[in-house]
Amino acid sequence: MSAPSLKLQLERLLIPETYESDPHTLELSPNEWEAWFQRQQQKVTWRLKAQQDNSRSKVLWTQRWECDHPGSPRDRRKPDLSPRNRRTRNGSIKVGCKARLHASQAVDSDKVTVVYHWRHTGHDSVDPTSLDNMRGSRNPNVVRAWLDDKVHNGFDQKAIKAFIRMSPEELAQITPDADVVPCSIKISPMDIYNAVRHKIDIDTRLAPQLNESIEEWLKKLNEVGWSTLYEPTPGEEIRNGFTLALCSPGNKSTVLARNQVTGRDVPLAFMLTNHESHFLLEHFLKWLRKCQFAPKTIMIDCSDTEALAIRKACPDVVVHILYCYWHLWQAWDSNIKEKLVFKYMRCKEDCAELIKDVRKAVAVLLKAKSAEEFDYQWEWIECEYDDQCAWLKYMREEWIPKKERWAGAWRKHAHHGVDTNNFIESWHSNLKKNYIGRGRRQRIDYIIHILSQDVVPDYMRAHVRSGLGFRGRHLCEAEMKAKKLADELPYADASTRVIELESESTDTMVQVESFTQDDIYYTITIEEEKITSCTCSAYTESLLTCKHIFLALRFTNYAIFLPHVIIPKRRAVEIDDDEEVEHQRAHKRRLVVKIRNGIAKLDKVDYWVRAENDDMLDTMSRESLTRLLSTVDGLCHLSRDTMFSIPDNATQW
Repeated sequence: MSAPSLKLQLERLLIPETYESDPHTLELSPNEWEAWFQRQQQKVTWRLKAQQDNSRSKVLWTQRWECDHPGSPRDRRKPDLSPRNRRTRNGSIKVGCKARLHASQAVDSDKVTVVYHWRHTGHDSVDPTSLDNMRGSRNPNVVRAWLDDKVHNGFDQKAIKAFIRMSPEELAQITPDADVVPCSIKISPMDIYNAVRHKIDIDTRLAPQLNESIEEWLKKLNEVGWSTLYEPTPGEEIRNGFTLALCSPGNKSTVLARNQVTGRDVPLAFMLTNHESHFLLEHFLKWLRKCQFAPKTIMIDCSDTEALAIRKACPDVVVHILYCYWHLWQAWDSNIKEKLVFKYMRCKEDCAELIKDVRKAVAVLLKAKSAEEFDYQWEWIECEYDDQCAWLKYMREEWIPKKERWAGAWRKHAHHGVDTNNFIESWHSNLKKNYIGRGRRQRIDYIIHILSQDVVPDYMRAHVRSGLGFRGRHLCEAEMKAKKLADELPYADASTRVIELESESTDTMVQVESFTQDDIYYTITIEEEKITSCTCSAYTESLLTCKHIFLALRFTNYAIFLPHVIIPKRRAVEIDDDEEVEHQRAHKRRLVVKIRNGIAKLDKVDYWVRAENDDMLDTMSRESLTRLLSTVDGLCHLSRDTMFSIPDNATQW
C-alpha cells in the first residue's frame, strides 16, 4: 500500500462552457451536484457568498456562490500620503462581475435545484476559462485550504515549494494552448508567505487589540511558571515608554550566559522596550532580582551607563563587572590610531610599527597575572611612551581607574573563560536569522510567541540532549587549545604523566604531571566515576576543562562530570502550610549550628601551628595547600551566595 502523495493534485480546466439561456436552471442529485460544481470550480474561481441550513423550513439548505471578480474596488490609501511613500500595488480584480449560482434542496425532494448565471461581466472580453483570467484571479479555496493545511502541519516555505515542484517532463506538457493546467503553477512565494502569516496570526493574536493580546500572553505564561513584567518604563511615561520582560522557569536558577552542560550560549531572560535609557536596564535588573536571579559576574560593553545601572540594581550584592575584550580592543584601537603622535615619521611602515608596538605593550598590560606585574608594566609604558601625552592621558583617565573590570590580574575568579559578550551577538544573529526571518517589524505578541514557544523549547532540548549524552559538549577556544596540547603529546610520554591513585575512601584521585614543570603534579578529583575538578590554576581560575583533564581522559575510563539535573527545577517562593514553614526554620537553624561548629573545629586544629614551623612546613606539598585554598575560595563564594546581604566593607567592582 503506497503512502498518499503530499503534492497538490489539482488542475485548472481551460475549456469554455456555455448554455442557451442565462440564467440556466439544472436539477441534479446531491452526488451529481457535487461532481458538477467540482468541475465548475476547476474552470472558474468561485467564492461562497451565503449559506443557510434550516430543516424546519421548506428548504433543507441553500448556497449562493459568486465569481471571484464581484463588486468594485475601494481605494484605502491615505490621501495625504505622498506618492513616493505609497506601496506599489497591482490593480484590483474586482470588476463588478454578475456571474453567480444559487443551489438549494427542498425538504421533500431528492434533487438539488441550481440556478446558474453563467455569463461573466466586467471581464467578458477575457474568456473566464482562459490563462489570462487564471492569472487575474485568486487561488481557489481548495488551493488555499491545501496551503493552510501544510503550514498547520509544520511545513515551512522550502518544503511547500518542494511539494509544488514539477519534473521537466511535466513542465514540458504545459503550453499556452493546453486544455488543462496544474493549479500549482500559479502558486507564488507570496501565496505561501500569506499562508504562513495567517497561521502566525492565529497562534500569536490571542485578542483583537494588541494590549489585550499581550495581557493574555502574560497570563498564559504566568500559569506555567514564567516570571513576567509589563509596565510603563520609569521616567519614560511622557513618551509612552514601556518595558516587557520574560524569564522562563528553567532560567531562574541559571547564572551563566554559557551553559555548563551544552557549552553554548543560553538566553537567561528577555526584555522588549520601545526606548533606550539608563532606567530600563536598572528596572530590568531589579525585576530579575525579584525572580531570584543572583548574578556573580556581569559582562558589559565598556559602558559606564550600564555599570551605573548594575550598581543601583544590586546595591547589596557583590557583582563582578567585566568589560568585553572585543569591545575593549575596539575602543583601544580607534584611540591608539587617533591619539598617537608620529613625530618625524613620514614612512607608513614606521607608523604601523609604532602602532603595533603600542598594541603589544597594552596586551601585556591586559594579560598581567598579578597587580604588581600590572603596575610594573604600566610604569614601563609611561616611561617608554612619555612623548605620547594625549594617549597616556586617555589611558589614565578612562581605563586605569577601572582596571579591575578589564585587567587579567583582577579576573582571577571563576568566570568560565567568558571574556567577550559575543555569545549575545551570536544569540541575536540566531534569533534574527532562524526565528524572526526577514520580517523584522513584528507585533509584540508575535515576538512573545517566538521566544516562549520556539526559542526556549529549542534551548531546553539542546540542554536535555547534552545531559543525556546524545550530543557532545561544545568546547570554547581555550578548551580547544587545551585539548590540542593534550592530544599532541606522544603516547609514550603522555602515559607516564598520568598516575591513578586509590584513596582510602570510595573516591579515586588521578595525578597528572605538569606540562611545563618537572616533578609538579596536579590532582584530578574523581567522584562516581566522573572527573569533577583539577587543582591547576587554569581550572580554578576559569572552571574550564584544562589540558590535564583532557590528558587524563586519554588514559583512563572516566568521563567529565555534567550536572545530573537535566532541567533546573523552579524553586518555590511561597509556602502555604504554617507547620511546614516552622519545620523548615528549625531544620535550617540546626544546619547553621553544624556549619558554625565545623568552621570552629577547623580553626582549632594544629594544622596552622605546624605551618609556622619551617621543618613542618616542608612536609606539606604545594598541591595540597592549593587544593585547600581552592576549597576555601569555593566555600567563600558559596556563603556569599547563601546570604541575602553583604558586609558593609564589601567592595562593588
